[in-house]
Parts: sequence; C-alpha cells; structure tokens
Amino acid sequence: MGSMASWIGSGTGLVMIGVAFLISKYKSELPHKASPWMTRAEIVLMFMGSSVLVLTVAGKWIVGHPLTWVVSHSGGWGPAIAKIVAASLVLTAGLGLWRAWERAAKAAVVLPFVLALFTAGFLHDVNQMLTPNARHGADQVSNWIGKTDHKKGSKK
Repeated sequence: MGSMASWIGSGTGLVMIGVAFLISKYKSELPHKASPWMTRAEIVLMFMGSSVLVLTVAGKWIVGHPLTWVVSHSGGWGPAIAKIVAASLVLTAGLGLWRAWERAAKAAVVLPFVLALFTAGFLHDVNQMLTPNARHGADQVSNWIGKTDHKKGSKK
C-alpha cells in the first residue's frame, strides 16, 4: 500500500469509527425500536473502520511492534493467551450483532488487530474470511461519500 493510499485508508477508517462513536453517544435520542439496529450498525462500522486501519502504516506498526512484543515476551503462554483472547473477541462481536449488545463494539474495534497476529490456523482463516469483506464495505462507503455533491446534496 502506497503512502497516499495509507493516509486515505486511515482517514476512511477513522471516519467510520468516529461515526460509530457518534451513534453510540446519541443513540438514546432515537426511538426505542431503532436502538438495537443502531447498536448493530455501530458494531459493523467499528469493525469495518479498524479493518481498514490494520492495513495502514500505523496499523502495521501496532501489529508489528507492541502486540507482537507482548505475545513473544510472555513466555510460552503468550500465543495461547492471544488465541483465547482472539476467540473470545470473535464470539463477543458475533453475539453482539445477534443480541445488539452495546459493549461488543469495543471488541469489534480491537478484533482486526488481534486477528492480524495469526498467520496460520483457524483464527487466520477467520481473519481471511472477515476482513476482506469489511474492507470492501469500507471502500463502498468511501466511494459513496466521494460521489456525493455536497453543494446540492445529490449524486453526480
């Protein structure tokens, strides 16, 4: 990924995470029936935004240095603990989507960074299955935002 693409990708990821944060902050102002769907949208936006951030220079640094250092310097327990944490984050985010659980958004924002640590096995397969779809969704949102004519409020 080039330098400019990395900056654009990080901007898209941060905007999506910011929108999800605004949803969580002002969700109580919406009608009661909309709240579970806004919670689900918040979880999806958090996951999509952080999936884009993992590909950027900052995301590569976070995965490459601090997280890897913690896993490698914790003795033989590091990889086992990382697998347990990753599996619990996958379950938390999945159950959060199903039950509209508000705390699952925090798990969804961390999940792509933890899954990026694995290069083989089941959790790597989960990462290969989820993150390309999330990145594609983030690209679609970015394209949709870019095609809007802000002066008139219509599509070009």
